[in-house]
Amino acid sequence: MAKDMTLLWGSGSPPCWRVMIALEEKNLQGYNQKLLSFEKMEHKSDQVMKMNPRGQLPAFKHGNHVLNESYAACLYLESQFKSQGNKLIPDCPAEQAQMYQRMFEGLTLGQKAGMGCVIYYNWKVPEGERHDSAVKRNREALTAEVKLWEGYLQKGCPFLAGKTFSLADVTVYPGICYLFRFGNVTFYISAFTCGIISLRVLCIDVFSECRPGLLENKDFPGTDITFFYSPDAEHCQQLCTQHPACLFFTFVRADWTRDNRHFYCYLKSTPSGEPNTQTPLLGVTSGFSLKACSPQPEPCLSQVYQNVDFPGADYRALFTADYEECQRACTQDPGCQLFTHVNAVFTPEQIRYKCHLKFSWPVPKTPIVEKKGGLVSGFSHKPDLIPQHSNTACQGKLFPNTDIPGNDIQMLPAASAEYCQILCSAHPLCTYFSFDR
Repeated sequence: MAKDMTLLWGSGSPPCWRVMIALEEKNLQGYNQKLLSFEKMEHKSDQVMKMNPRGQLPAFKHGNHVLNESYAACLYLESQFKSQGNKLIPDCPAEQAQMYQRMFEGLTLGQKAGMGCVIYYNWKVPEGERHDSAVKRNREALTAEVKLWEGYLQKGCPFLAGKTFSLADVTVYPGICYLFRFGNVTFYISAFTCGIISLRVLCIDVFSECRPGLLENKDFPGTDITFFYSPDAEHCQQLCTQHPACLFFTFVRADWTRDNRHFYCYLKSTPSGEPNTQTPLLGVTSGFSLKACSPQPEPCLSQVYQNVDFPGADYRALFTADYEECQRACTQDPGCQLFTHVNAVFTPEQIRYKCHLKFSWPVPKTPIVEKKGGLVSGFSHKPDLIPQHSNTACQGKLFPNTDIPGNDIQMLPAASAEYCQILCSAHPLCTYFSFDR
């Protein structure tokens, strides 16, 4: 059945995602599919133009029937395969009416996010015609639109048209997902938590090709989101995979000679999901996020790095015969996330064989906290972000206007005494704290 179907699609395309989600929901795996590159203009190839004279993706064909509009393809698949897979149009008239309303209302969300309004403004509007007032107006319109959808999700959680997954979720969700691809617009969708959790596919480009390989001496210049220090390219790839907006990366190796940026891991993203350019460059390694891999590989951090230091973050030190024993000590210590071992050739000799156990915060730690009117900040409700301690007596009481002077381990920004208490609970050496309001 699915063997009679062909889908030509492009990475980073919400219309393509809609059709792919519908095919998955109807258990129509095994269809013929081909990933095409927008950058290489493959969507204007003869193969596409024969199916879609506009040269747009997706291009979908079932037998002799061609459907190039994603909404049309989704409705067609549900109509033709009603009894197969998951039912995507509810029987209840009220839920069915709400489903159709949300489906076509989703086009407005997409229009206000893209089409030259916010996401594509700098690309669609010539530089001489851009105005700050237009940017502000478009952002305000998108913010108002997102608040409207937030209200829908609060009323209709867990799904857009009631208690069951429907074509409303199939068609609107890719538009929300598309916003998540842009690190600079995630502000607008922070309120979609309820609906996003309920949807069945991850919100990063899950339909991209899984590309675990690394490209040595290849650079993906520009489009940086942020950078971290990393000991090797494999670890850098894991950082990219765990970052919500990262789609690919470039790692600066130890043999880099142009400047002192050794062990820099640059996380990157583009609207298409592909690097704008790839250039040869000695001393770097590039690659892609593993978000598209199913299942995602579990991070394995057993690798050790000769002649590499992880400076700072020490909380405990002991002497061990070799790095293997130091690594075992770190693994067995609940507070240890990484270590550095001083071997037999280090100078000065006095600290040889010293094992430094190091700590990395398991709870979200804000870089700075400021008081500012008109803003509300907070933390995720993920339960695993709050450390649980059951082997010591619980002393949760706070003492206002009371200082415990001296014996400081570290000073950190915190939004409240309660949050300061959480940070103290997470740190392996902290047993009490003082918070300066």
